[in-house]
Amino acid sequence: MKAFYIIIISTLIISSCSPKTKYFRDIKLSDKSIIVYDNGWTEPATKRSIRKLQSHNFVIIVNPSFFSKTFITSINPNILQWKCCLDSNKLIFNNYDTCFFPNYIPLNKTLIFSNNKTGDAEFRLTLTKISNSSIEYRYDLPRQGSKKLWWKGSADLSPDFFITSENDTDDQTGLPYKIVKYIDNSPVWVRIDIGKDPINENILLAKIGCDMGSFLKLSSKNCPTLIEKK
Repeated sequence: MKAFYIIIISTLIISSCSPKTKYFRDIKLSDKSIIVYDNGWTEPATKRSIRKLQSHNFVIIVNPSFFSKTFITSINPNILQWKCCLDSNKLIFNNYDTCFFPNYIPLNKTLIFSNNKTGDAEFRLTLTKISNSSIEYRYDLPRQGSKKLWWKGSADLSPDFFITSENDTDDQTGLPYKIVKYIDNSPVWVRIDIGKDPINENILLAKIGCDMGSFLKLSSKNCPTLIEKK
């Protein structure tokens, strides 16, 4: 009899771990929901289309209006190697594990960062979070001779934010702090790092990197730490 019970229990365990798991069958879809296939193709998400994809890697996006088109295009199910669901402010993996989007920057609020110098010596970054994945920005660099340098655009959260961890170093204290990075690839490469002050988490810090060829190159290593102005 013991052997019989062991066989039943083993069968139940194997069944619960089998590839027949019904991924995201309880997710609430809308008429805007889409699926990103492992070949990059997208189509409207329905319960039927999700059932057909159980043996493939895919990403369900419940409401694309929470994310930029650039961010959605950057998502690659083959790189993620999971079945995922993007639901407003969170990313759900294989039904169970959840990662929340960074919330350092309040939605629709404009923040200003500076290196605390004035006039021609000031680095200045102005940004507004326009969606859960994207910011609009403008940065003004110190004057070089008679030239006043500035650039503006929109940048998107790096799609690997949930599997990689990066640090910058605060110039004033020498302490490291975790950052999230936003990337703008059009028409030039720009990177904006945002993180919390390692001593006072109520203050945000930022650094800028950009590559404009012979015109201007700047990395987070030679950009001073920019402090949120309250």
